[in-house]
Amino acid sequence: MVEIVSHTDGESVGAGIALICAQVDDDDDGAQGLLQTWALQSGSTSLDHELGRNNDNGMFWVETVLPPGEVTVEVTVFDDDANSATDHITLSVRDNEPPTISVVNERGYYATTQEIELDASDPEDGDQVAVAWELNGSSGSGLTVALSDLEVGGQYTLVATVTDSLGAQGSVEHPFEMVNPDLDEDGYLTTLVGGDDCGFQDIAISAPGAKGEALSSGVVYVVMGRGL
Repeated sequence: MVEIVSHTDGESVGAGIALICAQVDDDDDGAQGLLQTWALQSGSTSLDHELGRNNDNGMFWVETVLPPGEVTVEVTVFDDDANSATDHITLSVRDNEPPTISVVNERGYYATTQEIELDASDPEDGDQVAVAWELNGSSGSGLTVALSDLEVGGQYTLVATVTDSLGAQGSVEHPFEMVNPDLDEDGYLTTLVGGDDCGFQDIAISAPGAKGEALSSGVVYVVMGRGL
């Protein structure tokens, strides 16, 4: 007997390179005494393929490139007595677009109390995708990444990967730096991390005087974006 075991009849798969496997069993001759033939059709077009064989466990396989559409796969094995066995399946091949992933609150600086938010989607699967990320030697999953274990002043790169139901992937790398979000200790977060406190700037100015008069310089504190 022979059975295609890597895929099931009617299964939906992504277009591209595919490895199709069949398990063979022959009590009299064993797997080593069998010949194999494969027929792969996309409509009226025969697909090119390369054969492989594992004599130890009776596994035969074929590698091919699946185009979008309906593809039929048939495998036949023959023993030395001209006995044969056949199995076949039909695959529904989708032109799989890779999923996308991005950083929602993308910026160059974050505080330890904040999180990085991710967004991932796929043309076929919508938001039903798997998201995994790596940061500072740690790994996790999901659309939010906590930053509480990172050091202020440290520079890091978040690497996030999204995988759809057919195995296609997309990824994003996001470098950033951790900062103290309230250096002036006024209770307002700096704009560097998305707050509304622009902080203080020292600027050199001239004191008021008559037009054309030489003015003495001084220092003034200017609050940008929020009044004292």
